[in-house]
Amino acid sequence: MNYDRSDKVYGYPADITVADLQGAEFLVMDCPPYQKVNVGSPVSIPLLLSHWSETSGLKLRMSVSGRSVDGRPWTEWVPAVERPLEAAPYRVTPQGSFDFTAPNAGGLMRIAGEVFEGDKRVAANYCVVHVTDGECWPGPTQYLVPFPVDSYSDLTFAESCLTRSHHPGKVYGFKSGYIEYQIQLPKDFDSSTIEACRLIAEIGAKADRELVDWPERVNRQDYPQTDGKQWPSDVTLSVAGIEAGVIPIESDFADARGVLSHVAGFHHGSHGTVATIPLEGDVLAAVKSSIGEDKPITLRFEVKPDAAHVGGLALYGASMGRAPLDPALLFTLAAGAGKPTGEAKLINRMSNRFETILQTGPDGHEWRYTTSAPAEGWQNPEFDDGTWAKGKAGFGTAGTPGARMGTEWNTTDIWLRTTVKVPALSEKSLAWLSLHHDEDVEVFVNGAPLLERKRFASDYEQIPLKPEQRNLFQAGKQNVIAVHCHQTSGGQFVDLGLTILARE
Repeated sequence: MNYDRSDKVYGYPADITVADLQGAEFLVMDCPPYQKVNVGSPVSIPLLLSHWSETSGLKLRMSVSGRSVDGRPWTEWVPAVERPLEAAPYRVTPQGSFDFTAPNAGGLMRIAGEVFEGDKRVAANYCVVHVTDGECWPGPTQYLVPFPVDSYSDLTFAESCLTRSHHPGKVYGFKSGYIEYQIQLPKDFDSSTIEACRLIAEIGAKADRELVDWPERVNRQDYPQTDGKQWPSDVTLSVAGIEAGVIPIESDFADARGVLSHVAGFHHGSHGTVATIPLEGDVLAAVKSSIGEDKPITLRFEVKPDAAHVGGLALYGASMGRAPLDPALLFTLAAGAGKPTGEAKLINRMSNRFETILQTGPDGHEWRYTTSAPAEGWQNPEFDDGTWAKGKAGFGTAGTPGARMGTEWNTTDIWLRTTVKVPALSEKSLAWLSLHHDEDVEVFVNGAPLLERKRFASDYEQIPLKPEQRNLFQAGKQNVIAVHCHQTSGGQFVDLGLTILARE
């Protein structure tokens, strides 16, 4: 629970509670808490009972909860089983195993083991089996068009994954803005065969510091666990320029249901709600028209500034959240109609418009560097660094958390210099640094201070540049970037990247 004694939400399957995991009886599932298997693979979960009482007559129930990605209950393939438990008091006793064959369906199987004394549950535990390469919507009239979440053509949130930490399986923005995709369907897709269409996506809200109990104490690992606090957001879906409806999102969730985020090691436990939105009436007509005219279909997920709840937006892909599912359009075709044989494509990807000015390690940009204190004015453009050594980013010692080693640096200080050419940037353009430092670091552009960070980071931080910082760069000319990093103890590392997105 929280410090104010309010309850947290854990999201364990089969309504398992913390008390179920901490009683005198403890069911051991002697396997990884998460494991990935292919369809048709044998799965065996060894079981043991830590029986720290003299209670007798216990029984075991093993079951699989949840559904495959396409909504079929796992119980179609793996029924629940019950059997008596034989265990000596105050001993850990093997109890055989729970065995099954991974079904031909993709998704997360949540395996729950429960111990009962009569009708009372006295212990429980669970693990997750991720079945890959399974069939999804295999019916002859179903045609699925998935698209990666990071394949967006536009993203307008002022603060987003572009300017904060990011992962290819999750795209997000704070407060209001939109994320847009352009999907080009195959040329051999006959739009007259379409009877229905729906969008399926895992969608969440995105809080900044609003759910943190102590927002003034910033920790980059912060991702508050789901509790009674809510952070709702209203997401408007538009398809081909026509609003298809508003999707109400309860909160920015983070708990055991977000198993894929735990596995990815990013925004731990975060997940959304898997929403299914039918495209009907004028929206479906616009989809058919776009396909018939060989035009891309535009999908926009938007939190409007005047929405009832302006709580940001997070879209989850197959490697993050609660379901191994990319957003997708699911078409229902007329009986006997052939499915398209061509490939759907995401066009006008924003990532294709990113320009890397400074590449981070391990095979990063080449810098001039020295570990001996240079003369005064070392950060200025006119300084002669011709005697300095050359090395590729990043600089530090192996084993430093988050380090992408290019060149070893193991002294107390390092000074870096390089020159880069930056194009002219409009007010709408974006520029951001990717900075990892252990420990104190200061960065200069053309002799002027750009930023300073104290202590250390354990990973790269995305730092958006403000207009006054961007103005330190001279468009079309060679700009001198200079970096100094100081180390006291423990691991050490420094690396700096620069990326721009030019917008008119």
